[in-house]
Amino acid sequence: MPTEPDKMKERLHRAIAAPKSLLATQEDEIRNILESEPEFASREMESNRRSVEKQITELQGLLETCKPFVIRIKSLVPKISDETIEAASYLLFSQAVQHFEAIFVLAARGLSIQGCEMLRSIGEALDLVPALP
Repeated sequence: MPTEPDKMKERLHRAIAAPKSLLATQEDEIRNILESEPEFASREMESNRRSVEKQITELQGLLETCKPFVIRIKSLVPKISDETIEAASYLLFSQAVQHFEAIFVLAARGLSIQGCEMLRSIGEALDLVPALP
């Protein structure tokens, strides 16, 4: 019977097998494209940058619509150090808004892995906010 580490190794091997084989099949295709169109990667990168920039602008607008709600919660908190649901909710929502602002900066600079880490952090913070009755 396999041990826990062996089971984990097997799961990891299975999880990366499909993407790895897909990459191997695409390698020749990518090489052919780059040989026939040397500027393809630069054009594609610029196109992607413009697309991300447009999406960031749209998302920043949506984030701005959330800020009044966070400010409203703050008005319910007489003292930020109070151990109340309102104070905790305000702090967690404020953190989420600030993290989203940071994600937009990271995304604009092409730092997607760091942005994903921030998204995970936002999810964890929002999971701590108690559900409304």
